[in-house]
Amino acid sequence: MNSPSNSPLGGRAGADDVALVSAYLADNPRLSKGAVGAARHFLKWARARKIPTRDLDASAVDRFLRHRCRCGR
Repeated sequence: MNSPSNSPLGGRAGADDVALVSAYLADNPRLSKGAVGAARHFLKWARARKIPTRDLDASAVDRFLRHRCRCGR
């Protein structure tokens, strides 16, 4: 999970994001590594746009799906 395009998250927000992903993985142990990478990418994107986790909804997912990714993924 620490490839260049999927680098570790930093700081308190990063710790919260990691906890969120870890909790989801605990509830869904059969997820692929690709799904985990996509979740981390989404959280990094949301944090870069200062979207609080509590505000992540279908609208935010739609914006993420339309963004022009420049991180090499």
